Amino acid sequence: MRTYIGYYHAKTFGPLGYYDEESFENADRFHKFEMDYKEAIRKYGDKEVFAKHHNDTYDGKFPIWVMRITFPNCSLR
Repeated sequence: MRTYIGYYHAKTFGPLGYYDEESFENADRFHKFEMDYKEAIRKYGDKEVFAKHHNDTYDGKFPIWVMRITFPNCSLR
């Protein structure tokens, strides 16, 4: 289910669409997800090779499919 949600969100809003509040049903869900992913990146960002790669190469921006699979506690719901 996580994969499908990530796929749908990426197909509909783009790989970085989760950075845009408009891509969420309401502002509360956006802010909850934003808080979750920022905490996950803060917690794991310097410990995992893939996270370091995205931080160094893509200015810390992770496509939604990386977020959904790697940080499953970040809720799009």
